Formats: sequence, structure tokens, C-alpha cells
Amino acid sequence: MTEPTRLAAPDPESPARCTRRQAGLALSLTGARVLAPWLGAGLAGAALSACGARTAEDFDRLWSQVRGVPQGASGGAGSTPGQRLLVFFDTRCGFCTQLWHNLQPAMASWQTLWVPVAILAPASRDEALALLSSPEPQAWLQAHMQRRPTAPAPVDAALGAVLDANLKAMEGLPGSSRAVPQSVGLKGEALHVVRGALPLARLQAEFA
Repeated sequence: MTEPTRLAAPDPESPARCTRRQAGLALSLTGARVLAPWLGAGLAGAALSACGARTAEDFDRLWSQVRGVPQGASGGAGSTPGQRLLVFFDTRCGFCTQLWHNLQPAMASWQTLWVPVAILAPASRDEALALLSSPEPQAWLQAHMQRRPTAPAPVDAALGAVLDANLKAMEGLPGSSRAVPQSVGLKGEALHVVRGALPLARLQAEFA
């Protein structure tokens, strides 16, 4: 796999120019998906920032808005706001699985919230509902990421509304893309989005 194209954070710009640039980016990503659909939504390891900065308050609002599976540090000693990470993922995404494994060494100090969305396959929705319905979602997620079987359990179909809300929140991120995985955290006091399964050291540098 070739080195993903990186998109630099834009300088402040007018709303009109920002709109044109986002439209061009959307067209570019659409074309890439047509040419290489096997890449799924793991197309980019690109770090994208908003046209117009999003703040720490926006990140806190997003954190409380979505529903996912917490993993890692719980915000106690050694944890800082910059070490909180929202990860939007699809259970059928190989890049998402790779990112989960990449992040494991940081789990002693990073607090992550794994937010399921269902966009890649019909099974994505079934598995995401099973995850959210599980009485032990952390164990379910770990078993899934390690390719171990998960025990069948009753699924709450009403949680489909939660998945839809998660997807809507992801689509509202800077750069407006359905690519997964998407990691969202703080860079300084600004909300920052990274797309793709970056190695841990590079991901840490993105949110330093």
C-alpha cells in the first residue's frame, strides 16, 4: 500500500473559498473510491482541519453526543484532554481493525471511545447493533478486533437510531467524509480529525 496523501490544515480563508476547496476534496475522494473501491473507507491517512476552527468545546459536545465503547484510561491521573480520542469505525473495515491494534500500547494513558457506524456492508449494521446491544460491549469489541467468535445475544433493533445519529455526527466532521476510521481529538485547543490507520507514533504526533 502506498503512502497516503496528506492534506495540510488550511490557513484561515473566506467561506466561498472554503466551500470550493471542500467541494474539490469531495470530488477527489469520490473519484478515488471509484478507482479503488477495495480500499474501502480507509483511503487516507490524511489529517484534515475545518475551514474555520472547531474548539475544545465542540469536541466535548461531540464526545457527549455520540454513543460508543470506551476503552483505555478513564480520565484519571496521567490523562489530559489531548489524550481523549473518538474513533469512528465500521466493524467490516480492515483499516479500523489495524488502528485498534496500533492504539493498544497507548491505552494506559489514552481514553478512547470507539463509535460504530454502518456504511461498508449489510453485515456492518448487524454487527454494530450486536456490539451496542451486548451486556459487555468492551469484551465484544475486543473479541471482534482479535477475530475471535462472539456469542450470539439478543439485539435491540431500536439502537438503529443510535447508529444513524453516530453517522450523522461523523458526516458533520471537518472535511465531511464517510471514510473510516476517523480519529477525532484535540490539537492544542482545536478539534482535529485524522483519517486512516496511522501508526501509533504518527497518531500521537498528530494530537501532540
